[in-house]
Amino acid sequence: MRCPDCQSEVPGNVKFCTVCGYRMPTINIQPGFNDMQQSHSEATHMRPAVCMACRAPLIAGVRFCTTCGSRVGGTTPYLIRRRDNTIVQVDQTEFIIGKKQGAVNYCIVDNKAVSRVHAKLINLGGRFCVIDMESTNHTYVDGVKIPVNMQISIENGTMLRFANEEFEFRIQ
Repeated sequence: MRCPDCQSEVPGNVKFCTVCGYRMPTINIQPGFNDMQQSHSEATHMRPAVCMACRAPLIAGVRFCTTCGSRVGGTTPYLIRRRDNTIVQVDQTEFIIGKKQGAVNYCIVDNKAVSRVHAKLINLGGRFCVIDMESTNHTYVDGVKIPVNMQISIENGTMLRFANEEFEFRIQ
């Protein structure tokens, strides 16, 4: 299978590209098929490395976890604002997005649809979630409106929309 983002060849049963961390399209795998399986002798002589975010076993040499998309050896989150490709570093454990200067970590002053305190991103030790802070025009995760005041898990490649303002959540 080829990654739609970086065009690298990746195993067919992964959720995220092992090279760039892009969320792979969902496909149905036949039961019992696993092209990353180790032989019994390899498994008994090697202790597998695990992802620090989701604790899934890691494949040797990959840069991104194939289960959760987290970068192996790194957990620096950022947003890409789709309107102008601005990179927004998510540099606080609780990172608030909105248009009220002084009350938010990232201020979107040029969009009237975004609420003063619209949403919050939370870093839970390498796992991330978003909370809609009772915004007027809602928060969406991968196109689905989320309930207010509820933590919704997000991962590398998740598309976020605050009112009509689109962002991609990434981890480097």
